[in-house]
Amino acid sequence: TNADAELWRADGGDWILTPAAEATLLDLPARAPRNLLRGSLRVLVGATKGQVVNTVGIEDYLRSVVPLEMSPVRPTEALRAQAVAARSYALYHVRPNDPMYDVQDDSRSQVYGGFTAEAASTDAAVADTAGQVGTFNGHGSQAGKAV
Repeated sequence: TNADAELWRADGGDWILTPAAEATLLDLPARAPRNLLRGSLRVLVGATKGQVVNTVGIEDYLRSVVPLEMSPVRPTEALRAQAVAARSYALYHVRPNDPMYDVQDDSRSQVYGGFTAEAASTDAAVADTAGQVGTFNGHGSQAGKAV
């Protein structure tokens, strides 16, 4: 095959790349080593540059965040507490007025490592606490928001 062959071209616009099956992972080599991603990719093509945004539901997002915040070998209850704390933080800090994305994928929000960061123990902690958020004086975050 010709290494210089053009594979795809888009002229402006906002493109969404969604896998046909939910279990399919997307490979974004520019993010290596954190390049395998769940969800879909939103490609924003501008006049001089483009931007790629991973759109993923909060629970799948947490599957990647929690093991990067706390070692997956920690006790189960600690991992569950971290899952609730991470969910609460993410949902509280969502930027609903930003047309590009809700949260950053690095330490400015929470480090998001994609599929390669996931671990069975933290996946279980996220699933066990699904939808649970912390509140203070009745204030918290809105559950169910995609990040």
